[in-house]
Amino acid sequence: MDIAHLTLVSGACAAERYGYARRLSAALGAAYVAVDTPGAGVPEAIYAAALAASTGSRDMVLAVPVGVRTDEFIGAVHAPGSPLHLDAAVCVVDAADIADELRDERWVPFPSGEETLDLVAHAALVATQIEFASTIAVVNWEPLPSEGVNLLLDTLTALAPTASLRLVGEETPQREPVEHFGPLQERPGWIALLNGEDAHLGRRDARVGGLRYERAFGFHPGRLALALKAIGEGAHGDVVRSSGFCHLATRPGVTARWDHVGQMLTLQPLVVDADTAATGEVLALGQDVAFMGVNLDSEGLCAELDAALLSTEEWLAGPSAWAALEDSFPAWPEARSDAE
Repeated sequence: MDIAHLTLVSGACAAERYGYARRLSAALGAAYVAVDTPGAGVPEAIYAAALAASTGSRDMVLAVPVGVRTDEFIGAVHAPGSPLHLDAAVCVVDAADIADELRDERWVPFPSGEETLDLVAHAALVATQIEFASTIAVVNWEPLPSEGVNLLLDTLTALAPTASLRLVGEETPQREPVEHFGPLQERPGWIALLNGEDAHLGRRDARVGGLRYERAFGFHPGRLALALKAIGEGAHGDVVRSSGFCHLATRPGVTARWDHVGQMLTLQPLVVDADTAATGEVLALGQDVAFMGVNLDSEGLCAELDAALLSTEEWLAGPSAWAALEDSFPAWPEARSDAE
């Protein structure tokens, strides 16, 4: 089977991503394929690329909207029998708008299954395209002062420490180096922090930093809501991104994914911890979350979160007492069991 090689071009600003993709395809002599249907996701992007491949295109630039999650696209490209090979994933970042995009408070419909839509934070979709990019092309950066450029570049590096950064002007785009995209990707900076790896924080601007918050006790949901309000109001610096795994005391035995960008936070169940006492895993009991941002007060942030944990007395009271605690977080669908 002939394989079609493609460069994926994503980004929050439609005019900039499609403009960059057209210029890149012209420079490479590659087919230009655009997915611009409102609400389009990975299936539509894969279909468009496969259709172009079926008509003989062996080198293409595929431009996709913010609803196409790069991590899911990578997984789809690696499906058995796929006629596609992903050479590079470019995320076009508009320096004039990216701060607002990451603070956007909109919820947008997102396909979660056949004929099913969930509401997903627009800011989270923007962050995901940045995090899983192999190259970040920064446009409209020229009006920024040098310190503003350095702050932006370091913030992007915090999100995507393995990505190459390019400051793009009017010059002709160049072909990106062929990247290896395996089915399992650990590109995001939050994963590097949780793995204890170098997340390349603050190389240009020392104001950009991060920390790993790891504790054994579960969160009291009522106190956690208050802590999140303080964090969102900037009490401990500008938290741009936090992500990881957590436990609410009122929902014992369920590991939840903590996913936060700007002002938007979701806690979604991942797995029911089977026989946590036998495994002895800390994650089955407590918290493991990475925080990244600007001018972070690490001690204050950790103290704020520590105050939201169960006290020793509350912990010893056990699950029957935890069930009576205030919990205003949305109800969860059933999570799968890790024994399955």
